[in-house]
Parts: sequence; structure tokens; C-alpha cells
Amino acid sequence: MDIDPRFSTNVPAAQSAGPFDNLPPWAQVGVPGSGSGPELAPPPSDKRRVWVVIAPDKAGFSLVGAADRAAHQLETKLRDVQIQVLSPDSKLGGSILSALDFDHLPAKPSPALVAEQIRHLLEAVRPAPDDISFTVTDLELETPAGAAFVLWYVLEPAGLPNSVIFSTHHLDPAAWGEPMAEELRLATIERRLAAAMINVLGLMLGYQACQDPECYLYRPIERVRRLDYLTGFVGVHAELLNRRPTAEQEQQLRQQLAIHQEVLNSLEVQKAKMGDFTPPYILLGIEESKKEIDRIERQLDEANGS
Repeated sequence: MDIDPRFSTNVPAAQSAGPFDNLPPWAQVGVPGSGSGPELAPPPSDKRRVWVVIAPDKAGFSLVGAADRAAHQLETKLRDVQIQVLSPDSKLGGSILSALDFDHLPAKPSPALVAEQIRHLLEAVRPAPDDISFTVTDLELETPAGAAFVLWYVLEPAGLPNSVIFSTHHLDPAAWGEPMAEELRLATIERRLAAAMINVLGLMLGYQACQDPECYLYRPIERVRRLDYLTGFVGVHAELLNRRPTAEQEQQLRQQLAIHQEVLNSLEVQKAKMGDFTPPYILLGIEESKKEIDRIERQLDEANGS
């Protein structure tokens, strides 16, 4: 598999205990176990397990929510995988994330330094040899020479096969000075992160990159906004999208649809109040939300044979 790190985005960091010390009981933070790692049933024979580790730095639980929803889109879009999320608010994640210690890393750490931290985490997780691990953080990572930014790093050169770290730092419109309503900003991060992870995972599963600018498997990802145009599997990859989703996957689609409809309703209210003074970012948000709602509704129609 040939994934060029130049077409990636900054790889941020992970953090554990600090911000999560005083969580209420209902947060279900995991407690230290026997040290032998989580005991999970093996995935079905036709699926590969993907560990998605959500390790927020400054973004806190806003990253956890956005990354968790993005991660579960992997199962909806790529039915070859089974997702296991580890986050500060998950039963498994609380103790396992303590293996990460990004606090003592320098600013914009290198992939090698980050990989060493991920190595400690994987020792606690004990993935199967064929498992894939994605780490999601908002920490900004070192930018390679000649690149303007980094969206993700493939960690195989650092001795971690099937491991990738994604940074949401440059996926965030705020990093580019774009004014945006908070709910739209988080929805944009979630949409871009989902597109990036589907793009990388699809290639890791053996699907070929294409040149259709709306396809999730388009390469190269030479700018952040490129991710905004990846809306599904189209062209030569259309058969991936046309598989009928399971009942659980269909429920996830309906949950995503409800979220996007809520965002759209909020933006429409703001537009109605501001009238001719509505700023461009709200108008763009309305357009993007409608596009996402249309895409999900088309998937649901196809799933139900409409």
C-alpha cells in the first residue's frame, strides 16, 4: 500500500487523565483492569477490526463527540470492518488511554515521537496482527519539509504496521481563521475527519485510489477543502455504496441525518434573524448541510429499494 505522507494532515496528540479526573459517574470512564488488555470476541471472519483511539488535547469532549461519530461512519461506508472506539468516556478507554503521555512531548512532535506513545497504547490494547489502529487527536504535529501542513501520518516507517494517526488541527476551520458558528465548525471537523479516515482505510483494505473528485477514494488530498467534496463511493467504486446496510448501520445513518437536520434548522433560524446581513459562513453552512442531508437520504433510499 502506497500512502504518501505528504498528502496527509497534522498529527495531533493524545491526553488522558488530566481533563477527565472529575467526571461524573455516568461518564463511564474505565477503571484499571488486570493489565492483560481488553478481552473482546474476534470480529466476524469477513471483517477486519479497526481500533479508533480518540485522544483529545485542547479540544476535550467536543473532539470525542465529533471523532466518535466520524469513526462509526467507517462501518456505514465500508462494510468490511468492525469498529472498536476507545475514548476518555468509554468503559475500555479510560485506563488504556493512560498509556499515552503526550504532555511531555515538544510542540509539533515528530511522527517517531508520537509512534512511541502509540506503541505503549497498543501494548495495552493487544490488537490482533491484522487489526488496524487509527489514533485521532487535535494536537498539531511536525510538518514534513516541503509540505504546508499534515492531516495524518502513516506510522509503519516507525515500526507500527497498520497504524495511522490523524490530526484534526488543520481540519478545524478556526485554524484557517474562518469565522463559523460552533455547531457548524464541529460538523465540518466531523465531516472532514470521516472523509479522511474513509479515504485512508479504503486504501488500506486494498481498494484503488481514483480520480473522481467526489469519491471517497480520490487521491491526492492536496488541500483540506478537498475533503469537503468527497461525498461517497462513485464511479468505479459505486458498488461499495450500493451494498444494503445492516439494521444497525441504517440506524446510524438516521442518527447522522437527525444531527445534520438539527444543524440546518439552527442555521436557517440565524439566517431568518439576520436577513440581508447573514454572513457568508452561515450561507455556506446551510448549503453544506443540505448537501449532507441529500446524500444520507439517497443512501437510505437505496438501502430501502426506493
